Amino acid sequence: MNYRCQWDDSSAKWFYALDLWGDHETSERLLDTVFARQGQRKPAGARTREGCFSDVTNLERDGSAASWASGNGWALWAMAQHARLSGDRDWLARHKEAILAGCDWIIRERGFSRETPDNPCAGLLYGKFVCDLPDQGQVCGVGYFTYTDAISYLGLHQMGQLLTDWGHAEGARILTEAEAYRKDILAAVDKLTDKTRDPWFIPWMLHAPRHEDRYFYDVCGPINLAFAGVVPRTDERIAHVIRWIVEHEHGGSLEEAAAGRRHAPEGAMFYSQDLAVVLLQQGRVQDFQRIFYTLLSANVSHDTLTTCEWRRNTQPHIHSIASLMRMFRTMLVDERDGGLYLLSGVPLSWTNMGQVIEFRELPTRYGPVSLLCSSQLYMRLVVVRGGPQLAGLPLSVRIPLPEGYRISRAYSRPAQILEIEGEWVRWEGHAGDITFHIEIDRASAPR
Repeated sequence: MNYRCQWDDSSAKWFYALDLWGDHETSERLLDTVFARQGQRKPAGARTREGCFSDVTNLERDGSAASWASGNGWALWAMAQHARLSGDRDWLARHKEAILAGCDWIIRERGFSRETPDNPCAGLLYGKFVCDLPDQGQVCGVGYFTYTDAISYLGLHQMGQLLTDWGHAEGARILTEAEAYRKDILAAVDKLTDKTRDPWFIPWMLHAPRHEDRYFYDVCGPINLAFAGVVPRTDERIAHVIRWIVEHEHGGSLEEAAAGRRHAPEGAMFYSQDLAVVLLQQGRVQDFQRIFYTLLSANVSHDTLTTCEWRRNTQPHIHSIASLMRMFRTMLVDERDGGLYLLSGVPLSWTNMGQVIEFRELPTRYGPVSLLCSSQLYMRLVVVRGGPQLAGLPLSVRIPLPEGYRISRAYSRPAQILEIEGEWVRWEGHAGDITFHIEIDRASAPR
């Protein structure tokens, strides 16, 4: 594993991409290396090693420069995703002791920040979580970071939920700790947000809350409060974060936010994915597509078809490939809000007359799912196949429509009228297969 794969946030998304692809065996082997190195190192500034999953490219000392955006949250998130997507309960049972130690490292370390009187970051993690900053001074890599705490909460919460769902008694305690952590993160962010500006400046570096940095606000900024579920993606804080990224950092251009230009060469797959996915989950499909297709044009080598870093860096770039997979998969299948969202980001041209969209046995947290969508002039036929895990699960399918057209009727076999909401058809799922018949007509004269 080279350094591009070893950073905690990068490697976690790589493992996740393998699980999305269905290569659970390789993901498991790579996660074995994370378990094997647990407790050997800790980020500079952290107090304890026990249970720590910190990056260990340098085994000789703590806090090596390779420890970039390091944190137990990413490791726990990747482990929870692996368990969900593989459905391997034995794997979780085998590693539960180490996983609980990883959870307890977060709980223990964040407790130390309460020892400082009147600390606005009480309850958050302190340490060197960004290596591209100096170790000393007000603006340094040792401190408190919105990104790190958001992801640490994410890993803690998702692992607690997994343990609870799979019948492990320890899950309830972890979930309680995660909720207390979420409240501490929000308290710190709200204390330190500058609301005198428009948009609000929600800090990425909580120990220097007024410090701006175009690069870091993109790569490890507060957009992750939404990805991690610290706040809903519709929260007003996230609206201000998105405005700050697009309007303040990139001159109002989603394309620059995606791929960068002369004054923003850092744009790339890895740095734009969280913004893109949040926009898609907010229902801003065209904005998502602008980012996605800009990235395909500007951040994929047209000679080798490999993804790039910073546009000019064209080495095979594994964590950017993983980011592309994550965005592409979210376009097709997204598990969120307790349901399954299908085709949420596909462009209109994919559902023109005669077009077919098909995927088979795609791993999801609800088991493998297959889909076939065929398009005729005024009819769309969508067949979804899944196992018993789909029983009672809300299913939502998006059918992109030309301007001036609408979904007039949607039903399933056996005959059941389905809920229509704009471009979405919704239904409470059941075990087995379901066929959606979707009729389209003109809502008004096309322009």
